[in-house]
Amino acid sequence: MKAYVKNAMLLTLMVLSIPQLGLSQSKATKSTDCSKSCAMGVNVKEVKTAEIQFQKGKVYDFAFFSVKEGKAKQLNEQYFPQALEIGKEYGARKVAAIAVTEKTTGDMNPQMIGIFEWPDIATKERFFKDKRYLKIKPLRDDALSFLKVGMFEVAENTTIIFREDKDYEFFGAWLNPGTEYKLAKYFEVSGPIKQNYGRPAPVFKANFSAVNDPNSNYSPHMAGIVEWNKAEDAQVLFANEDFKTKAAPLMKEAIEKIDMLHGKFVF
Repeated sequence: MKAYVKNAMLLTLMVLSIPQLGLSQSKATKSTDCSKSCAMGVNVKEVKTAEIQFQKGKVYDFAFFSVKEGKAKQLNEQYFPQALEIGKEYGARKVAAIAVTEKTTGDMNPQMIGIFEWPDIATKERFFKDKRYLKIKPLRDDALSFLKVGMFEVAENTTIIFREDKDYEFFGAWLNPGTEYKLAKYFEVSGPIKQNYGRPAPVFKANFSAVNDPNSNYSPHMAGIVEWNKAEDAQVLFANEDFKTKAAPLMKEAIEKIDMLHGKFVF
């Protein structure tokens, strides 16, 4: 299965979360896109960037959630500060926060997703049995109207530089047993189309495989993060005649189900 996980990188989709989750052990900077504009003395807006590292050997908790109306303050000011402080003792860290802006396809439509790093599944389970955490967990449960959690890992150390002027997509996909091998053909066919559909080509940023966790309720065979120049570019690609007639049928044969969510990184 892992061979197909690696191939599934470009299936495109995005990860999302809550502003107050913020960043931890990541590098937030500003960069300037210059080229000819700087040479001509034109003022160019600085672009915020954040460097996020996903490490081999760690596990990543993707929490897809929506907050009940009027409960954001309870979640941000009461639950998260306490939960994150306790989590530090278990080697946990918050990794990224991305706000959902659009659902392309799939069964879920969360407002946010928080991404958290854990040393391993066993450590995460000890945290969730900590009496201090059990005391504050009702604050979370009361504040959320939707929650799905999946645990993932990377096969190799992966660094993503998120930019405020780009759109990011998270995908979670379930393979069709017996026809998943057609993914390789899909990537072969779709590659040139993505380079020539009239918009900037999407750029694969990270590939994840699911980690067995009995307490998770979201377990696609593979997941990934893809960078798009603009969110609408995905729809332009999917409407492209070559993509619809040559690439999409191959994806449909290889993939039983796919969730695709677009969003913006929260700095």
